[in-house]
Amino acid sequence: MTNLKFKLTGSTLLLLSLASGATAAPSIHTNWSELRYEAKSLWATALTKLTVATQESAEFGQVQRMKLAGSVAKNSEHEAMFLAPENDAVLYRERLTKGKNQRMKQYAYGDNTVTRTRREPNATGATLPPQQWPISSEKKLKRPSLQECPVLTVIPALLMQAQTVSSESDQTLTTCVHSDNNFYRVQMKKSGEEQLNVNYSLAGTKVSGKKATNIITVTVERVGVPVGDSDFSLLGLSSPVVILVGKEAQLPLQVRGKAPRIGNAEINLIAATPTPSTAEQAR
Repeated sequence: MTNLKFKLTGSTLLLLSLASGATAAPSIHTNWSELRYEAKSLWATALTKLTVATQESAEFGQVQRMKLAGSVAKNSEHEAMFLAPENDAVLYRERLTKGKNQRMKQYAYGDNTVTRTRREPNATGATLPPQQWPISSEKKLKRPSLQECPVLTVIPALLMQAQTVSSESDQTLTTCVHSDNNFYRVQMKKSGEEQLNVNYSLAGTKVSGKKATNIITVTVERVGVPVGDSDFSLLGLSSPVVILVGKEAQLPLQVRGKAPRIGNAEINLIAATPTPSTAEQAR
């Protein structure tokens, strides 16, 4: 059996849709190219797939592209994000949700504001791509100051940043993220260790049993001008959030938090695909 031990190199980054005709290469900043998670309840099973790669963008040049696809019951979401390679700053993202209704939300990031555009299909636009659906609303959100948030990234990036915190002996990481209407300052800190029962596939090889993990606590607070209720959510879980990172493989093995209508919940890793360079080093 091949023993794959992952090691992070460089900073940890993220996400979005490919430019027309572009081919994405695996990201050199992560030890994986795809993660799959599962959460089960009495009424449904939620599945999430997260991929990350380096890509050339016609608008931004070289970026980190992350895609997130999730489904539960008859509802689904697909989110894509462009991040700057040098500091994880989000440049653009879009989110398509399907259920009883369909809508596309696009977020364009400027120096002082974020333009949030909502699109919905109608009788004349139903056959068009979601990016061309008629605009149903558009507004500008004021970004927090540079003093409050020197770098603004996306919430899924916290999974990679938890790996960075886990790999250091004593590190606290502070960053800022944007949800839908709100901005949050996030502090991540290693707060202990735990033996976790796991059952996932790593490059096609089954990994099961108890594994040593580092407990990464995630503390969030709203910054800037708050809008409505808190809308912080990592893989569908709201604060307080805890991420358990495997000490050997350095993978985010489990996410804990609060789920709508359920309460305390956990999401478990069920499959991971290493980057080609990581897999080659492990041979």
